[in-house]
Amino acid sequence: MKKYITGIAIIMSLCIFTGCGAQAPAVDENDANMTQVSEGETGTEIETTSGDENMTFVSENGSAVQENEDKVFFFRKNSIYAVDKASNRTQLFWNKEDYEPSYYMFDGCGILIGEKIYFLEDMEYSGNGTYYTAGVLSVINTDGSGYEQAVSTLDETDALNGVPYGFNSLYFSDHILYAYNANTVRCYRILEDGTLGEEIPREETAFRYTQDLSEDYSLLCMQGDLGNYLSPVESLERYGYLIMKKGTSYVKMDVENGSEEWINFGDPAFMTDDKAFFVGSMSDAWNLQSFDLNTKEIAVIGEIGWPRTVYDNGILYYMSSEDNNKTTVGYLSILDGTGGALFELSDAAGYVNGFSPSYFGLMVSGDYLYYMDMKDYDAYLFRAPLDNLSQGELLEEAIYSTNIKEVGTLAQEHHNIYKEDDPEVLLGTANFDWIVVDDSYAGAETINTYLYESEVASKWAMFEDDVRMDEEFIAEENREYSLQYSYDSSVSNVLYFDGTYVSFIQESYEYYGGAHGLPIWDGYVFNLETGERLLLPDILLSYTEEELKDIVTKYFSEKINRSPSDFWENSEDTVHDMVSLEMTDFALTEDGICFYMHPYCISPYAGGFQKVTIPYTEFKKLSFSPKLSQSSADT
Repeated sequence: MKKYITGIAIIMSLCIFTGCGAQAPAVDENDANMTQVSEGETGTEIETTSGDENMTFVSENGSAVQENEDKVFFFRKNSIYAVDKASNRTQLFWNKEDYEPSYYMFDGCGILIGEKIYFLEDMEYSGNGTYYTAGVLSVINTDGSGYEQAVSTLDETDALNGVPYGFNSLYFSDHILYAYNANTVRCYRILEDGTLGEEIPREETAFRYTQDLSEDYSLLCMQGDLGNYLSPVESLERYGYLIMKKGTSYVKMDVENGSEEWINFGDPAFMTDDKAFFVGSMSDAWNLQSFDLNTKEIAVIGEIGWPRTVYDNGILYYMSSEDNNKTTVGYLSILDGTGGALFELSDAAGYVNGFSPSYFGLMVSGDYLYYMDMKDYDAYLFRAPLDNLSQGELLEEAIYSTNIKEVGTLAQEHHNIYKEDDPEVLLGTANFDWIVVDDSYAGAETINTYLYESEVASKWAMFEDDVRMDEEFIAEENREYSLQYSYDSSVSNVLYFDGTYVSFIQESYEYYGGAHGLPIWDGYVFNLETGERLLLPDILLSYTEEELKDIVTKYFSEKINRSPSDFWENSEDTVHDMVSLEMTDFALTEDGICFYMHPYCISPYAGGFQKVTIPYTEFKKLSFSPKLSQSSADT
């Protein structure tokens, strides 16, 4: 497919949109209460502090993807993945100590400056007795060495009422690196060798034009909930004026005379030199629309299938989910509105719980379109060349491994329950995913029978009884609120596998009306050769119940004491009372035995499941020799 080139002075590395799809609110463009930008400094020429004069002037946004000659880097808030261009191998380039793999992989922000990678890392901070997560500026060399937090602390200027903001956007221009969010900015000179130099006062950069504005003003968010904001520096460089959000709409400000005028459009997916492009909903369909920054004209470019997009050189790429089992990647030209489907992703019937291609979205870097898909229950990064878009090639090494393929396959059942005397009224739905162990294991038949009976047949029967018991209530509510009961059960992933023993959690969610349903975890450990389900007395040898209570309570106490406001009073006593050899919820992992408490047991519903993992070395005697993760083995 031909790539269209538009005259964009400064190409954005990446723009991913997940937005609301709503039309921009109606605004009175003659509002007499519109604030004027205060005069004074507004007519002053922007002063920037330059470093080595031989450094090339570069203006670039930080984004979730960056590349150099050798690698393409993908950023998450607690890890960086890299694809080696020569070998197509995907590797975990950097990760925090508390890193956990997940499908929400590429929600971070980084920027390449020479041989340095500056990126935003989530860190925990305490304030007023509560822990908060905030983005700080970190740096690492492109060869993987030299990691450090470039700005290691957040001072009081980065806090409002004791809550640190942190950073979520980066911008680099004329030897200055800006780390900022909608309210806070730090500006640093980049030295000749790419290292971080002295901090530059905000007043010496274009951010000074925003510091005296009222709370009605904030930076324009370019990537929906991913939080990438339009830097005032970029705005002045590209457009010659500031574009900011005011209330629920947008204004552009002339910094020379202090005037401003409404420019009314939806949250932008991307912007060119004269237009803002946003996704709106019309007639139950998603449409790409453009807003001319000068004439204020709005035009519909064309229909797209899903507001999960990335823009590159005149082409918008998007994902379309036509039904539950099909996701299509398509394109739309912003020049002439032509476009259509490009290729399909894997059948969603083969996906595991929690995975969706839209979690990753689409990304463009260099000459390739990147996306994520699943193969044999593992998530992989794929890429397709922009000049010949067809089904992309799978890159080596899984981004996220479920290990399900090591044990067997997944089976699925779906049930609908309708009112007995009115089959048009849907009362409830039940969905089941469960592991079917491969028959190469001697205990497969025993395990498969047990899992089906306990996780499908019996729970489906109980759910159906509950629905029939409340049939008239549900049917009555349905007429006004479309209330339905639901039960969903699926496998998290295989947490432990050594060829003989396997452990996983069967996750279910019951909804019987109200504000939310109830999540339930059932932890399983099976011997694949005998088919036996193992409980704690089968694993922990020579342990009394009181000894187990003490060690599990000790680990939960440490967790509770780190953030006591997150837990109920006397939660340590509750843990001690609930722990028992026969009934305690647990699962095996490569790092140790994971013990968990359901919502409401020791903390509010919003706190989710509370869990601790106790290393195998803490236990006196085990019935097997556990396979350890590399980190546990090193310890």
